[in-house]
Amino acid sequence: MIAVVVLDGLAAADVSPAFDAALADFVRSGGGLLVLPGATPGLLGLDRGALGGALRVDGVEAAVSEERPKPAAAAGELLAWDDDPARSARAWSAIAPLTHVQRIQPGAGDRVLLESQEDGPPLLLSRRIGRGPVLLLNGAGFWRWSLSANDDQAGERAKKLWRRMVRWLSEPVQGEPLRVQPERWLSAGGERVRLLASLQTDAFAPVAGAVLTGSATDGAGHSRDLAFTPGEAGAYTAALDGLPAGQWQVNVRAEKSGREVGRARSEFAVDRWSLEALRAEPDSATLAAVANASGGSTTLAADARRWAGAIETRSLTRRRTTSTRLWESPWLFAAIVTLLSAEWIARRRRGLA
Repeated sequence: MIAVVVLDGLAAADVSPAFDAALADFVRSGGGLLVLPGATPGLLGLDRGALGGALRVDGVEAAVSEERPKPAAAAGELLAWDDDPARSARAWSAIAPLTHVQRIQPGAGDRVLLESQEDGPPLLLSRRIGRGPVLLLNGAGFWRWSLSANDDQAGERAKKLWRRMVRWLSEPVQGEPLRVQPERWLSAGGERVRLLASLQTDAFAPVAGAVLTGSATDGAGHSRDLAFTPGEAGAYTAALDGLPAGQWQVNVRAEKSGREVGRARSEFAVDRWSLEALRAEPDSATLAAVANASGGSTTLAADARRWAGAIETRSLTRRRTTSTRLWESPWLFAAIVTLLSAEWIARRRRGLA
């Protein structure tokens, strides 16, 4: 069973006091909350009610803009549009922008999951309120993400994206100080494996400034040392390249000020097949990009006959021309030498030489 509350364009003033109090208890006890504030007043209008202090963000009230989103490094698999990282990156680069984006600043414990492509304000924040995970969307118009003229799978990909976000909000709260998990539980052969670690206190506050070390081993005797790089408060990341196929075990230890503050174990698998071999579905977005870059065009299968009839016959004919430098031809050189030699012999016989 999945239990998540979605506030779509609602603030504390729009609900009853009983609902407001029940929502605060639900979130602080570990329930997930997704906040879609809408255009006005946006995230800056959530500073009232039982969760007002916990949902408060700092920013400029009057400043709004339109921003194109891109996933941050900490987003991982949560915001992947496609299993193929290259396809996912192309989809995000062509995605519809968010409107009514406010100039806000992330808090000390916030993680930025969506950034602006033009270095604007953060677009999606995650934070903890008590034991509960919370996602805050900065802006409106996210429904346009499921619309694309060049991608017939955009709608289904958008549904999967929101399902993953809801599932992430409903996952059990992190009860241990240190948690480590892979960005993808199953990675394709040759793909970079990223490990995401989160470190917190007993009061669920993120712990920054720690040193995380460890190793990854498989059953075939391979071993790799792990060095984690700190990101947002309490978030750490490690990357592994060129791993052989197999099931890998991960052991990580966290230290701060010379004292151990947590240990964690995890695992992941590397497939012997690459993404190119695994994916056989049609990719209309890539085909449209290739056609556009080469000066061509694309159409749906149902319109193929009309589309083909509109193509000019002259554009289907390509003339092939070649050029040859005569003085670089060996045959011409041989003919000239032969003629000159014959003339010289004839002149010698007649005594003209």
